[in-house]
Amino acid sequence: MRDFQGRKRWHKVLRSDIFLFAVLIVNIILIKSVWSVYNKDAAARLNREEAETTLANLQKKKAGLEKEIARLNTDRGVEEELRRRFQVVKPGEQVLVIVDKEESKAPVSSAKPEGATEHIWNKLVGLLYFWQK
Repeated sequence: MRDFQGRKRWHKVLRSDIFLFAVLIVNIILIKSVWSVYNKDAAARLNREEAETTLANLQKKKAGLEKEIARLNTDRGVEEELRRRFQVVKPGEQVLVIVDKEESKAPVSSAKPEGATEHIWNKLVGLLYFWQK
């Protein structure tokens, strides 16, 4: 009979409001902890993907720079770079600069170039017309 009464006491404790409230609090704490770990895992995955992308870009850049270094380690590469950056020539050579023809948006006048006095006169006439308006 005592055994039965001991079980009855445990049933009362397990079904009490205080015990259910304590279980609820423990569950909330556990869920909060799991949610925090989940968020940290998601952030770590994003950081890893970004790091892998950055690593791939840096490896491409490294390969390009190594190729450029290999090119500059040759006499021809050094000469090409000097000519490109500083526009230098060897003795006896001449520099030829090719300029593309640009189309101007303003119509080209066929009149002869104006002198300094004609230029000033045209500005004064333009100012007079501006004031009259």
